[in-house]
Amino acid sequence: MKKQHRRAPPATAAPVVDPATAAAIRKAVLAELEITAAAPEYLRADRAATFIDVSTPTLWRYVEARLLPRPKKISRRVSVFAVKDLRRLIAKAHGVPAAREPVAAHSGAIALTGCVTDR
Repeated sequence: MKKQHRRAPPATAAPVVDPATAAAIRKAVLAELEITAAAPEYLRADRAATFIDVSTPTLWRYVEARLLPRPKKISRRVSVFAVKDLRRLIAKAHGVPAAREPVAAHSGAIALTGCVTDR
């Protein structure tokens, strides 16, 4: 009996978007990227994955592929991702230049104020 091979679906062309719609999309993405004072600086992996709208395993694949920097370890079993890195990834995916992050004055230690660690 001859073995049947699955064929890949045919490649489809990217949808054509008119300039007005593209501008509206860019504006919405830029508005989403604005940093508010109430936003946490760090997110745990499950919340970071939800933030960029991917699954948790995909988030870790992004780290392995170096699309995201490695998370900060705050304990033996807890890692947190910087929100600014997640926003940079979203901006890169949408072709929008990342907004400049405000520079926080600190002594070089990881500032965990605003870190979301509850589940």
